[in-house]
Amino acid sequence: RLLTHAFHDEHPPEGRTGPLIWDVRQIGSGPRSIGEQLVAHGAQQGFRPDETLNWAANFDETRYQLTREGDRMYVEVVPPPEVIAAQADIRAQQEQNHEVLRLQNRYWPSFRSGAGREPPTAAEIADDLTAAQALLDAEQHHLRPHNAVAHVVRSAIEHAANGAPEALGNKGGFAVGVVMAVAATFLDSADLRYEGQYFQFGADRATARALPALLTQALAPALSEANVTVAEVVEVGLALAGKAPLETRLLLARGCDAVWASPCTGAACIHTTALAWVLETARRAEIGPWDADTQRPIRRTIEGDVISRLKQLDGGWIDIPVLDPAIRALGAAATTSQCITNEAKQLLADLLAIQRRAMIRHQEQGGSADDRGTHALVAARALLQSYAADANPTPILEHLDVLRHDARLLISILHAFAAAGAETDTLARAARDLWPGLLVHALTYADSQPNLYRQETWGAWAAAALLPTPLEWTQGLYNELTAEPIDWVEPAKLTALVDRWLSVGRGQARCVEALIRLVRRLPIEEQATRGLAWVSELCVQNGRATVKRSTSSNEWLTATRAAAEEHGTLQQWQTLIDALVVAGNSGLAAYST
Repeated sequence: RLLTHAFHDEHPPEGRTGPLIWDVRQIGSGPRSIGEQLVAHGAQQGFRPDETLNWAANFDETRYQLTREGDRMYVEVVPPPEVIAAQADIRAQQEQNHEVLRLQNRYWPSFRSGAGREPPTAAEIADDLTAAQALLDAEQHHLRPHNAVAHVVRSAIEHAANGAPEALGNKGGFAVGVVMAVAATFLDSADLRYEGQYFQFGADRATARALPALLTQALAPALSEANVTVAEVVEVGLALAGKAPLETRLLLARGCDAVWASPCTGAACIHTTALAWVLETARRAEIGPWDADTQRPIRRTIEGDVISRLKQLDGGWIDIPVLDPAIRALGAAATTSQCITNEAKQLLADLLAIQRRAMIRHQEQGGSADDRGTHALVAARALLQSYAADANPTPILEHLDVLRHDARLLISILHAFAAAGAETDTLARAARDLWPGLLVHALTYADSQPNLYRQETWGAWAAAALLPTPLEWTQGLYNELTAEPIDWVEPAKLTALVDRWLSVGRGQARCVEALIRLVRRLPIEEQATRGLAWVSELCVQNGRATVKRSTSSNEWLTATRAAAEEHGTLQQWQTLIDALVVAGNSGLAAYST
């Protein structure tokens, strides 16, 4: 409305027709310039002068300034001094918001998956820690900085625990204070868990990752600077382990890796303390009877020996997600050489057995024991870590033997093994070495009646999952990627077993697709020979096509025609094409004879 009034002129300049166009000099001339009119009309409509003067400056030629940068020239409008003064608070808030967003963008993606970015150096983290403290010290915030600050603190503490104390700069006391303040919120008697919340970038999540490192000697100077005792850390850690949301407890378990990697210290060893936290996370794993008033099961807290009580319960009375933090922590603890290693190994074996039993029972009751695959991933990582340490496949095969009673559970654990192997070089080597033996063992399930791999719907998925595709399963809710995922599959270790696998994949489009994904990794000559023979066997039996196409079969077949002609398998290629077209694959009709 202001501009409509300001630009309205019934008497355009002499000789000018059509739309009224002003240049800067014309706009700024006259006793009452366009800018002055804008301010005047603004005042009439209730706008303060400092609000409209900034707009009016665009019509004042004296406010224009030319700036040269190299071979480029920029034109900018310099607001009047009174506008600059009036906007000082706004500018400060904008700068503060930009700083919050900068820290979020820098530390949140690296926490999740690396996002293809170079992680900040220890010196950069120290600088950001200073900026984070300034954000918290500011009097007001339009954009809440606490989550971003907590993740800068997390990164600094993790670097310090890993031998880079310079990441703390001179802000060690500040970093410890942030962690303790957030963790202390769980000291209240109320249960602060809300399991429907998924937000890995929250301040309590960052705190859970960083808190265990405060037990180590590397952080002792920072604790002293903050005037915090180890006993206080133990207290808030136990409260967080028992009362925080599940996601926060799972990140606490992940943070305990720093403890397992540290030597024994103190009268009460830090490993014993961390193990107590781990067991505390599982105390609410028992599902009580139904409460008619709240319309939900009563949540019970297990007193005394947690593992003994869980062993006594029917699997249907076990809350499977609550087991995840303990399994995650013990998977790492069991591979160390510390005072609690043997105990951790036994506890891990017990919890994995409890988890398997509970999953089967929940599936039998008609529920979904692991609809997101998160529990399978936690178990698979723990089992793969153990295999990487001792090369003993027995615990893994025993795990499969139980879960194979439901095809959906077998699918989840196979995908989880593939995904866990993509997280680190150590796990990638373990998955690569494990898979041939795992595949041979899993093929024996086809001898049982009913045949697992012929179950309606899910049987084909289970058969396809025996040919691993790691990268497809690396972006789940709790994958622990800190860099690009590792595609660990080595075709030469698996192709010798494909002939045995074909028996469970015949006539299944999903298995055809899984096979083509593996075959594409081979040299083109092998694709046009061995690969073509394998795909033909899956698609055609007794001269009739039982699978007319898969997602990528048409594209792969047309791409291998030249290679088939070159390597003497063109007739086999043509026979397959004709069978698929007869079965109804119109996409290959142009290639049929």
